[in-house]
Formats: sequence, structure tokens, C-alpha cells
Amino acid sequence: SLSIEEAAESMKRYYDRRVAGQQRWISELKDACADVSGTEEYRHNTGGSNDSNDILVKEVPFYDVELVGAPALGFIGSMTFGSDDRFQRLVGFDDDDTESNNPKMIICGGKGGVGKTTTSSSLAVTMASAGHKVAVVSTDPAHSLGDALDVDLRGG
Repeated sequence: SLSIEEAAESMKRYYDRRVAGQQRWISELKDACADVSGTEEYRHNTGGSNDSNDILVKEVPFYDVELVGAPALGFIGSMTFGSDDRFQRLVGFDDDDTESNNPKMIICGGKGGVGKTTTSSSLAVTMASAGHKVAVVSTDPAHSLGDALDVDLRGG
């Protein structure tokens, strides 16, 4: 049997390994996105060599609380996306640039438990708060989008 100190040290080592593993994946993902963003095919499909069209990787802070409902999601969205100039083409409006006001499709993907629902719903709430018309679609059979938004999505 482990002492409390040994158990705490074991948990710290486990946590440190998880953080290191996540940092490696984030680094690999950033490298892959930079590689794709630099290809001629990608540049052609996004309208040129404008760096603002590069694929963005945004690290969202870990919050050790359950974020439920529009107010909580709006807070995390505004802190994560609304205050980051790189996301203004999603969140903001530009009266001089009709392209920035065109419909957008944003896909949040990844393995289970990485924050797809929190990310997509917080971005949706932030965009809606900015005045955009927003539709959020989830293929999660657990209806966690409804849980996140604190809305009954059973449709019945």
C-alpha cells in the first residue's frame, strides 16, 4: 500500500507524463498545419499567400470546472476566440470586406474527451453574441452539445 505522499507523487508523475504527451501532439499538429498551409494547393484554394488564411491551432486553457450554459460558454469563447485577433475573421464583422461576412463552416474534431463540444459551442455562442447567425451541428450520440448549452435537444 502506498503512503499519501507516495500516491501524490505517483499522481504528479502521471499528470506530468500526460501534459508532456499533449504538448508533443500539439507540436506535431502545429507542424502539420504549417506544412499544409504552405502547400501550393492550399494557397490556391484559399486565395493566395495571405498568412491570415493559414490553418490555426488554438490552445484552450484547461478549466477544472464543468462549463454549462450560454453564459459560461460565452465567457470561455470571448476569452479564447473573441480576444484573439487571428479569429476576428470568424467573430467580427468588417463592413469594408464582404468576404469576411460570408457563411463559414468550422469543424471541431479529434478523439474523445479533447474538448470538441466545449470548443464548438463556446465559439458558436461567441459568434452569436457578435451578431452572426449560427447553427451548431453535433453528431455525438450522447447529446453532449445539449448538455453543454443546457438545452433539451431531444426534439420531441
